[in-house]
Amino acid sequence: MGFVYHQSWYYRLKSAPRLLRAARAVESETPEPGLEDAEGARSPERLTRQVHAQAEAVGLSRIGVAAWDPKYTFEPYHDEIIGDRIIVCVLEQDWEATQQIPSEAGAMAQLTTYAVLMERALKLAAWIREMGFRAKVHPPEGRSLVLHYAVDAGMGQLGLNGQVLTLTAGSRCRGLSQFCRSARCSDRVTR
Repeated sequence: MGFVYHQSWYYRLKSAPRLLRAARAVESETPEPGLEDAEGARSPERLTRQVHAQAEAVGLSRIGVAAWDPKYTFEPYHDEIIGDRIIVCVLEQDWEATQQIPSEAGAMAQLTTYAVLMERALKLAAWIREMGFRAKVHPPEGRSLVLHYAVDAGMGQLGLNGQVLTLTAGSRCRGLSQFCRSARCSDRVTR
């Protein structure tokens, strides 16, 4: 246990540049207004398939769509909500490094996975904006309870360990949410 407390600064320092770059990009992101006719141009099913395909193309392990619920978002951040849907983005953490927890390799895997997840979620949000919708990625440090949105989106179940347990990766997933102004995204769609 001493390793975790006394040397945690080391792996945080090693992963800090990438993690901070990704966090700054998320914070500086501005959701652009969507086109007036964007929502009428696609069926919900077609748009959902396109979003899933793009998520796979940018390298996300899985995404799910859930309806926004104010009880899962902390009140100071309610004014940042730009839509009625949450797209939960998930990226699997490296299996071998995760098996070494608690260790430097395990901690580095967690922090690096969050950085990569933010970078890929930003790419997905940019694509959604190109399609004419508004989208905003939220950072992983706690503006909403991503775990509950992931469960609502049908991505897994909430385990007794307080993590979402998925069929493909168990609890080795890291998640982010992004708010999307698109009533056309089908509710509770996963892949």
